[in-house]
Amino acid sequence: MTLRYPILFFDADETLLDFRRAEKEALAQTLSAWGVAPLEDACARYRRINDQLWRAFEKGEVTKEEIESQRFARLFAQLGFPGDGVACNRDYLDALGQQGFLLPGAEALCRRLSELGASLYIVTNGISRTQYSRLRLSGLDRWVEGMFVSEDCGAQKPFRQYFQAVFHRLYGDGEPPRGQMLLVGDSLTSDIQGAKNAGIASCWFNPGGKPCTGPLPDYEVSCLEQILPIVQGEPGGGR
Repeated sequence: MTLRYPILFFDADETLLDFRRAEKEALAQTLSAWGVAPLEDACARYRRINDQLWRAFEKGEVTKEEIESQRFARLFAQLGFPGDGVACNRDYLDALGQQGFLLPGAEALCRRLSELGASLYIVTNGISRTQYSRLRLSGLDRWVEGMFVSEDCGAQKPFRQYFQAVFHRLYGDGEPPRGQMLLVGDSLTSDIQGAKNAGIASCWFNPGGKPCTGPLPDYEVSCLEQILPIVQGEPGGGR
């Protein structure tokens, strides 16, 4: 079968991997071990701090190292808790790396795409040791041919330099076959804008039915199984 998009780039968190569940488990484990209470309030505060820092990272306003050094330090400052934020971050990353939860349909989709002969890659902003551990535990490494973590690429999504690094690793100095590529992700600012910067097609994974307030994707799906007809080039695939 000839595929419309035989080369697929998937975002990791909240596209294939269930990051919210992983974060919840790792946070509860880490903050409980550190004696932080009340736990529910601390977790909510952390998520707001962390989301803010990662949005700044996408804009190039902070580095990955600054995220790691600041997120728990800021949390402890808000709580008036006398803890070492950097040490707590290390414990959290260790715990997060042990969470390989998948979103519904991720395993079946990757298996089927691989059976059809598609090449699957993961493009993710994150911390390498954590992301590789989670990919292995999820079992998706059976079908994913490679993963490109921003920490290893010298740039992050959505910047063009990130995708230049990805394409160079895959094709050297040759011209990448952009017309055969599709990037699937849940973030308009990171994934869809990143695809536009890279000159490839994009598919917005939007299970919550959120309004599109950013760059327009080429396709939009509400569940992972809807990606298959898009890849196969079937009429009406996606929106």
